[in-house]
Amino acid sequence: MLELDEIRKILTPSPTYSDLERDVVYRALAYMAARLTEVGRPVIIGATAHRRAWRRLARPSVARFAGAQR
Repeated sequence: MLELDEIRKILTPSPTYSDLERDVVYRALAYMAARLTEVGRPVIIGATAHRRAWRRLARPSVARFAGAQR
């Protein structure tokens, strides 16, 4: 389980929530998920990813990607 809030604490200890910062954090989540799935680990990303661009970023690099929305 990759929790956005926990990852954000490491990557941006004093978050500003700027567009650039959000992009960096979501790219990092996609990267971590891709590396974990490459070695056969199932991954759940706990994040809102309200922009389609962030989901489109993860989809091709994460094996068997599926999204859930409320």
